[in-house]
Amino acid sequence: MDQRERMKAEVERWRQSGLSQKEFCKGLGMKVATFAYWVSRSKESEKKKGFIPLVPPAGSVDAIEVSYPNGVRIKVPTSDLKIISSSSICINVQPELFSPVPPLPGEL
Repeated sequence: MDQRERMKAEVERWRQSGLSQKEFCKGLGMKVATFAYWVSRSKESEKKKGFIPLVPPAGSVDAIEVSYPNGVRIKVPTSDLKIISSSSICINVQPELFSPVPPLPGEL
């Protein structure tokens, strides 16, 4: 087992223990700052990344708007979604900003 796997297991063990990082590190014989680094690394690896589908909601909707935390807004007319999806244009978004998209009829 390499160090990354070992620390991932230790972070998981700490989360299940209910102890503070300081208490857990004392038993582990590790500096709190070192352990905190591995806790932050585990949080980074848990973040979802990638692309999500933009599907218009059921009913009559003129456009879908994506708003980024930095204030950038992208508004796409629903009539253009098919054109955009068939081109090489991709928009990388943060999935945690969106609600899950329900499957379309026939995709179940």
